[in-house]
Amino acid sequence: MPIRLALVLGLVWAVFPVFPGHAYLDPGTGSMIIQILLGGIAGAAVVLKLYWHKFKMMFSRQKPDITDGDAN
Repeated sequence: MPIRLALVLGLVWAVFPVFPGHAYLDPGTGSMIIQILLGGIAGAAVVLKLYWHKFKMMFSRQKPDITDGDAN
């Protein structure tokens, strides 16, 4: 078992070498990440609102109602 572990660790080390990181994240980066997350949540909410009926029918046992004009 230790030989396999050494082999796997050696392979991981060869594929993903570790280099010293010389990066700087300014305060605007955190703000941008928050805006991206909030935009994604808002976009998902709009998509869910637009397709709420189809989403609800996916989890219900009733047959879809054809009279509401949403039949494809």
